[in-house]
Amino acid sequence: MNADRWQRIQQLLEDALAQPDPSRDDFVATACGGDPVLLAEVRSLLAAPVVDQLPTRWLRELENRRPPRFVAGDRVAGRYVVHRLLGQGGAGEVYEARDEGLSIPVAIKTLTHAGSTDAAVQRLKLEGILAREVWHPNVCRVYDLARHDDGDATAWVLTMELLRGPTLAALLSRRGPLPLAEALPLVEQMAAGLGAAHEAGVVHRDFKPANVMLVERDGVEQAVVTDFGTARAATDAAPACA
Repeated sequence: MNADRWQRIQQLLEDALAQPDPSRDDFVATACGGDPVLLAEVRSLLAAPVVDQLPTRWLRELENRRPPRFVAGDRVAGRYVVHRLLGQGGAGEVYEARDEGLSIPVAIKTLTHAGSTDAAVQRLKLEGILAREVWHPNVCRVYDLARHDDGDATAWVLTMELLRGPTLAALLSRRGPLPLAEALPLVEQMAAGLGAAHEAGVVHRDFKPANVMLVERDGVEQAVVTDFGTARAATDAAPACA
């Protein structure tokens, strides 16, 4: 993150904190001027449990403590070699990488500085635990949860199947509603993936077009459900994720 952007985030956060709590989100949405990444970053900082009690200097301290952001060639957790950044949001980043241990391509998901709260780390761990319970061709396969230390910072990374293709949200944005003959197979596949998760005792809780990837397998387009970051166990007792 360059200095100008970080300074803008600081100013937006300070201005938002000066607003009455009920109107903060509307203020931030307007002030971010249609920049969805900036909006997500500011909202994530505002959601910090003690943000109202923190002095401005905390922002700089947070920036200095952020988990590492990776570039091509970086080795993560001792075995994953980064190729490129695939996408990012206010709380996390996803990279294409190669698992040198198994010699396979993978995607690795990690937390940005804005999403590196204890609660977010716990959610990432829980995502790994729950998603590994689900094995189905219409659900993104999760491989492992690993800890990366580089001497200055620590990051938890979730490794998963590398999916190549657009999201359903991107397709709908580009084309609008799909013809029934094209939509029905995708709906059936998404239902099958969610059904497999339910049979494994996992409830997704954030199912939406942005969390469905459309990938080509054996010449046929398939829908694959991703991102179990807000999932929970169907029973009252969720798995421990210490």
